Amino acid sequence: MPRNIESWVGKLPPGEADIPYWQIAGQMVTPREAAEAKREAATRWAGMKPMLESPPEIGVTDELLIQRIRDRAAQGRVPTRYVLTKDSSGKRVTLQLTAEEQIRQAEAHTAIGEDVLEAELKLMQYLENL
Repeated sequence: MPRNIESWVGKLPPGEADIPYWQIAGQMVTPREAAEAKREAATRWAGMKPMLESPPEIGVTDELLIQRIRDRAAQGRVPTRYVLTKDSSGKRVTLQLTAEEQIRQAEAHTAIGEDVLEAELKLMQYLENL
């Protein structure tokens, strides 16, 4: 968890501050919302801060990762993925996955979908270290 959330939010790529980053008590929270909460509502921040400082207790759900992909897709920021796989005859083929297909694969928990979710989790870890 970033120590100075306002500074961290300012370093995030465009649009990233408005995509959910944490799921707290069933509610998805964006970095910008967390920063605003810190500035505007000291009592609310006091309740959130312990949870934000201990990510393993918060947990990252597949639902949160899928929502982040949906939100980034709405911003036009989900790149097309190319996946090498085999067709029913065993021949190697390259699949081109649009943002929508990546979301469908993730929701269906296919092997490709699990790779998509893992990539989103790695992106979150990268962003946390900005």
